[in-house]
Amino acid sequence: MLEAQLQPFITVKELYDRIDIKNKFNVVGSLYLFSLVWTFGGCLDSASRKPFDIYAKKIFAADLSTEKGKKKKLAIPEKGSLFDYGFRMNLEKSTGEWYRWVDTLQE
Repeated sequence: MLEAQLQPFITVKELYDRIDIKNKFNVVGSLYLFSLVWTFGGCLDSASRKPFDIYAKKIFAADLSTEKGKKKKLAIPEKGSLFDYGFRMNLEKSTGEWYRWVDTLQE
């Protein structure tokens, strides 16, 4: 799943280059987290998703080391479950953003 999320950056290098260097950590980390949630958590039943969500948020809310040894925090949704969100690129802002997927449904 992660490969599918990164595919646009692999095939069109200009997309990756358009992301501000300060945002690359957050974009790649968020795509990784989204892929992790749905690869491993997608097969869980409702009762098991809550502890998985808590654990994933705890791990990814911590300070993470970058390749240069600096500590950074990944911007993740605080409200609701990670299962309630998708992650998409916003090329106008040269970053990515979490969004509630239910908000994209039309009534």
